[in-house]
Amino acid sequence: QQRSLAISKSKNARLLVPVVAFESSSIETHREQFILVNRARPLKQRLVNELLPHTDEALFPRDLAANLIPSELCNLLNSRQQSPFFGRVERPSLKLDRPDVIADSAVLKMVRERINGTSVALLRLKGTPQKGANLQEMLRLLTAYWSAVANVFPQAWKLPISKSRLPTAAGISVMGVMMDRICSRVGFGHKNLQGLYEVELRKIVQQCAWTSGRWGDSDMPWDALELTSKSCGRVVQILGAAYVQA
Repeated sequence: QQRSLAISKSKNARLLVPVVAFESSSIETHREQFILVNRARPLKQRLVNELLPHTDEALFPRDLAANLIPSELCNLLNSRQQSPFFGRVERPSLKLDRPDVIADSAVLKMVRERINGTSVALLRLKGTPQKGANLQEMLRLLTAYWSAVANVFPQAWKLPISKSRLPTAAGISVMGVMMDRICSRVGFGHKNLQGLYEVELRKIVQQCAWTSGRWGDSDMPWDALELTSKSCGRVVQILGAAYVQA
């Protein structure tokens, strides 16, 4: 844009300007080329992640393709009315005028970690090159679990991140780890998964300090939970120990 503006103001009408252009009537192709061309000077990762669900996975490097399914699930969680994330996830192209927004990067990271690894909640639904991922089943499990979180911690879930650690990136990360542990105990084939998840989550309520107090019997105050491996790891250890003993 800067070069075009400079050329338009030039007094040299005979100036020859080399141009490289892509011609296509496909918006999907436009998105794909926009991402690939800007790899030399990377776009913001959040914007790339938002664009990925509308592009062809096969065209992109493995590090980008790994975020395609999580990004699509992030979109679905934000757009479905039955989802506890409905209308709360802020994406680069969607700025929300409400105090209780949840960053898309937090949701995307939580989903990605549930898909990858060796013993996580969504791993079995990841699919293979011959058989794609089961997005609808992933969405069902995520909706059931996070609806249970919202019901068991109603005040903490609805408050903005300045007053509650639950909807922060750290809170989403911690409860994502707990999803793995609860799913491994409860299983996946039940009709009333949300109800079963709520029963399991209530076993750790007394150890949680989303809006006040301290985490479990530790000296860690509620607002000391931050998105660091040390901080999140400590809270996961506290909640995990309480869950095992329940």
